[in-house]
Amino acid sequence: MNVTRSRRSRALAGLTCLVLATAVVGCGGGEDESASGDTAKCQSVDKVNYILAAANVSLGSVAYAQVPQELGFFAEECLDVTIQASGQTNSEIALAQMETGRFDVGVPATLSQVVFAGKKSVTKSVFFTAFTNIGIFVANDGPAQSPADLAGKRIGVTSIGTGTAIYCLESARLDGVQADQIEQVPINSGLAAVAEALRSKKIDAWCGIDSDGVAFNNAGLPSHRLDTKFDKDLLPPGTLVATNTMIEKRPDVLKRFIRAILKGYVFALAAPDKATAIALKLYPESKPAADNDKEAFEKARAIVDERMKNSKPPGYPQTPLGFTSDDALERGIEPLKQASLVPGDIALDSWRDLTLLNEVAKDFDPKPIEELARTYQAPSF
Repeated sequence: MNVTRSRRSRALAGLTCLVLATAVVGCGGGEDESASGDTAKCQSVDKVNYILAAANVSLGSVAYAQVPQELGFFAEECLDVTIQASGQTNSEIALAQMETGRFDVGVPATLSQVVFAGKKSVTKSVFFTAFTNIGIFVANDGPAQSPADLAGKRIGVTSIGTGTAIYCLESARLDGVQADQIEQVPINSGLAAVAEALRSKKIDAWCGIDSDGVAFNNAGLPSHRLDTKFDKDLLPPGTLVATNTMIEKRPDVLKRFIRAILKGYVFALAAPDKATAIALKLYPESKPAADNDKEAFEKARAIVDERMKNSKPPGYPQTPLGFTSDDALERGIEPLKQASLVPGDIALDSWRDLTLLNEVAKDFDPKPIEELARTYQAPSF
């Protein structure tokens, strides 16, 4: 399904179908615009298949999916981009699908990308999408109120062995709790089920991302993120990856794709309220449960605000969007080496390549996007 439709001049005229793997699970009505109108000035249009390691296209992906999709940033770069979710919050599934050649780019957990690249030379990180968004969340009245309290406790995870789960186990290890002292409980049926498990104390903590903590509080479960010794700035939790084939054989296409992603980030950082409105209009199934649209919007806005806060690299704005230091990355993969999850001699260049991002960033001007963010008329809720 084509999702590059630009509706900037029509103020979100229609809804877009959400595709999960091969099944259409939701579609809104409204006028259908063809991509040809958006790319009419292009001499040619390049196809890009894009996968998100997620159950669906959620509010957390607003900067690198919904905004460039809706505002035509992909189309402006003469790209025809198909966005799909992997169907599960499991980076290994998304990376495995990229290995088949079905997808050109994707957004998995960085840790999963490093482990995957240590085994198979298929993909490289080309842009870091999040920096401090993984954490351990607990109910305010729960039995675990510090990482050290997790010994003998049950921690919920989307799936055992995911990059997110490994981050959380490493956080606990630095407080003296070994992985075999924690019982991991897979919960893959949504955040409502996780919140109920925390409320009923079926689990003592949840290993998740920034938007999960906001969602728990939105659902009436007072909760917070544990303060850990793990330096979350070392290895960015989220990353945009591209296949080696894409990097080597279609570098110009990938540069244009990265430029569209940068535009999406600038817009969402400048106008998170408008980015939220775009996300809810495109994917109404991502709307949080609430008594009315205004309350739902405020809950959604809180999720987007948290994600955008965690999208800025350490040292931003001196450190541009998408970048982080080699030293931080080297120190970040050290725990993976100690746990024998990656080869001891794994090199940065074997899993990360910011060459094209460097080229794009040199002449990228955020001012037109910031002006668009100021003047754009988003739908009201």
